[in-house]
Amino acid sequence: MKLRYIAGRLVKTVMVVIAVVLLSFFLIRLAPGDAATVMAGQSGYADEAFMKSLRAEYGLDQPVPVQLWKYVRAVAQGDLGNSFVRRQPVLDVILERLPNTLLLDAFALLVAAAGGIWLGSLAARRPDSAGDASVTVLSMLFYAMPQFWLGMMAMLVFSVWLAWLPPFGIETMGADYTGLARIADIAIRENILVPQAAYGYWLAAGQGNDLVIFAQDGSTELARFTLPRQPKENGECIADFFRDVDDAERDVIALQVVTVGQKASDFARAWFEDNRYQDYLYLHGLSVEMAEAMAEYVHKRIRAELGFAGEDDRDMEKMLSQGYRGSRYSFGYPACPRLEDQAPILGLLGAERLGISLSEEFQLHPEQSTSAIVVLNPAAKYFSV
Repeated sequence: MKLRYIAGRLVKTVMVVIAVVLLSFFLIRLAPGDAATVMAGQSGYADEAFMKSLRAEYGLDQPVPVQLWKYVRAVAQGDLGNSFVRRQPVLDVILERLPNTLLLDAFALLVAAAGGIWLGSLAARRPDSAGDASVTVLSMLFYAMPQFWLGMMAMLVFSVWLAWLPPFGIETMGADYTGLARIADIAIRENILVPQAAYGYWLAAGQGNDLVIFAQDGSTELARFTLPRQPKENGECIADFFRDVDDAERDVIALQVVTVGQKASDFARAWFEDNRYQDYLYLHGLSVEMAEAMAEYVHKRIRAELGFAGEDDRDMEKMLSQGYRGSRYSFGYPACPRLEDQAPILGLLGAERLGISLSEEFQLHPEQSTSAIVVLNPAAKYFSV
């Protein structure tokens, strides 16, 4: 009898698992669009070439029965696929967060059990009293609240208003809250980092070592940059990546400038003058890296808007090794060393709207700012002079 009961429970468990797997598979496909549409939207890409490559990479261009078979087989083998956001196996992402999840669940269970027993005892001692009714109403109120909303309200109260807890991550209660996590928390609360960007497209051509920027008519010269060439036979110069000025057609060039705002520099200077050297170094490093991340984000948008997103490599290591079309050249580096060449770029982009200006030494202000020219020629890669 016991064996029959156990066997019956096992069969029901297997049937439930199969039903959950099938239901999750078909519910996703009943939603408007498909996974590629979602991924393209979150990536900032929308061109057809990128979506086509996504569908091919994830097998979404195959018949539904084939997709279902591969999905079931992968789940049976414990393969949950790869996260397109984290670019790593989903199982690794889950296991990475599992210890903290279990710790959080255990603490929540402990608090709920202790609070429930205490409130239940109070209500049981005086049935039908105002205290009993209050406990009942309070219990039903919290039970009816959506957990995601309750969690956001808890973050708002304890992290934003009271500043008792960090808004993300895990910290030891009572320990010194130091390091980059603390500075990031302060930056969020004080709104220290204010990322802003401006970018645009112009026509361009090469003339020897000169890169010439034209207005939309293709003939009115707006700016000219004289750029260095590698001192060797067939040495490269950025101007080589554009059609010659005598050609009837013009290429497209993108210009961009980004900043995290003056407030980051003001806070860093104040902390330095107040002998808060460690905080100063953390904030300075964070703001510099945030400006560079903003520049990368704008560069990615430019590639997407011009229809080259499908050429981006989805492997993160290859992406970091310029696994995309063209290059973004910032001033002050060997390929375009003249800092004064930033002046016409800032003028064309209207950088004053972002509070960005050039000093007499041609340094960008605010300090955590960067400008660049974006070349879309597939042969354009970084090189030294």
